[in-house]
Amino acid sequence: MSVHMNKQIILDKLFRLGLSEIESELYLHLLEKGAMTPLQLSREIGINRTKIYRVLDLLSKKKLIEESLTERGKKFKAAKPSNLELMINAEEEQLRSKKGVAEDTIKLLSQLPLQSHIGFEVIHHKGISGLEQMLWNELKAQEVCLFATDKVDALVGKNFAKLHRKEVFERNIKYKEIGNKSITDNSNVTMYNKVCSPKKLYEYRRIPESILRVRDGIVVYNDTLAIYNWLDKEYVGIEIVNKPLAETTKQIFWHFWKLGK
Repeated sequence: MSVHMNKQIILDKLFRLGLSEIESELYLHLLEKGAMTPLQLSREIGINRTKIYRVLDLLSKKKLIEESLTERGKKFKAAKPSNLELMINAEEEQLRSKKGVAEDTIKLLSQLPLQSHIGFEVIHHKGISGLEQMLWNELKAQEVCLFATDKVDALVGKNFAKLHRKEVFERNIKYKEIGNKSITDNSNVTMYNKVCSPKKLYEYRRIPESILRVRDGIVVYNDTLAIYNWLDKEYVGIEIVNKPLAETTKQIFWHFWKLGK
């Protein structure tokens, strides 16, 4: 592997850890070159000093650089790579704190009087982030029934899919899926059961295309019918919130569930 390719891999991993492109480049440059002044960094990286100072400040808050005062002014050097773990630990603590605040806020907001509506609401979603929101909305249910053609990883990527499965496990949500693939060909069976099998939260039944041809993704839970489409990289979806429609769809689902194997 060339030095250039290896450097790019490191930059990509730093980016995935939450550093911006310029933060990653500056941190790696300091690791390679040692302590430098902002002026030296500006000249070698090709970025004006005003921006260099802003990036250095961000890296300092993440405990990824150290500052020293010399006769020529301030110099900055990269902190040891193990400090990346300190950064992640701090973010995890912040996330735990936010989750606690979110739970309290949700309880308070739920007590507010809500404006009545006609009982039929259609919500449109676009892009992968929209489909992620739809998947997250499913976590409000105790049981989710779906017709599906592909695994969640193909829909929103491995990282979000892994997080979603973790939440399914922690919240004890039961998933029942109908599809045309055999059990051995359905990746959801493997991926969900790897996480959820101790609680037996995920079940799958195959139905022949001659009885029902499953396309896209149709999900029903609570009073919501959700339709996912990701074919030809057109990531769109809708949620229809209507109790009678959801109940009718559930009846259709259970009819085919009995026909599946």
